[in-house]
Amino acid sequence: LYYKEHSVPFYIEKEFQNFSKRSTSINAMHNVENSSTKLNLLLNEEGIYNIIEFSNETLVINILNEKRKDIIGFITGSRNRLINADLNLKSKNKSIIKLNSYEMSDKNFDNLYTNLSESIKNGKEVSFYIGYFYSKSECVKQGKDFLNTAYNSVLELLKFSNKLE
Repeated sequence: LYYKEHSVPFYIEKEFQNFSKRSTSINAMHNVENSSTKLNLLLNEEGIYNIIEFSNETLVINILNEKRKDIIGFITGSRNRLINADLNLKSKNKSIIKLNSYEMSDKNFDNLYTNLSESIKNGKEVSFYIGYFYSKSECVKQGKDFLNTAYNSVLELLKFSNKLE
């Protein structure tokens, strides 16, 4: 893939990671330069996810604390944007907090921040990401125009990840 604006390659770490005939999803990642974040492109039975995944737990808490207004503004800026926290990944009793643009509010953001920081303090492994979700029906409705929509969302995510750091 190439960036239109910069004419530089967009390298994907593993193209079609673990893909076979029986796979239910296709997953590809891109390491964001000078950052501990990854851009993750996922196609599954629900739809398409373009997300920035944060792997460093202390970085996640700092970003949520310092860039609160930027994150809330980003999520509420489009109906396809979401924020997700998977708490306690290693346990069968994992809990997922997922907020889309309609559910995002100061109170819900505070709840997400509190639950995420408590899970990290208790030594639980967590996963946190921000990005876009497009349902199957929306992808079909947009048809050929969807490729441009998905490409623009990737560019916006890259710009947003630079803004967070």
